[in-house]
Amino acid sequence: MLVFGHSLIPYKTWYKVNSIDDILNTPAGSIVLLSDLQYSSVIALHCMKNDIPYAVKTISIKDAVIAANLGASYALCNIENVQEIQKTANEYLWSMKIITLIDDENEIQSIAIMGIDGVIFKNSIC
Repeated sequence: MLVFGHSLIPYKTWYKVNSIDDILNTPAGSIVLLSDLQYSSVIALHCMKNDIPYAVKTISIKDAVIAANLGASYALCNIENVQEIQKTANEYLWSMKIITLIDDENEIQSIAIMGIDGVIFKNSIC
């Protein structure tokens, strides 16, 4: 299980971006976080073409399928839909990892039991 944002575990920092220009201001080796694909498809295509690792907020299985085909490294899902998206990801053996937001490290256990690829602490996203 991947854990981003825990104080004891080294991790790549995630940075929210709203434009291709914003990507230029992110540190090398970081993860670019896009809003849902409806608003950030051009940025997602740019990341795919330039081998920039990125995460994208996904609110449905359809979004996750499209994100996986656009080369997203991570799908950031709400806790409400993360299990069904993870099930689909497992079925199709996507390389994209399914991640959900958490507030507290005590949530790690329940997310792990659900079989989700990983978590990110909300307060660790820049």
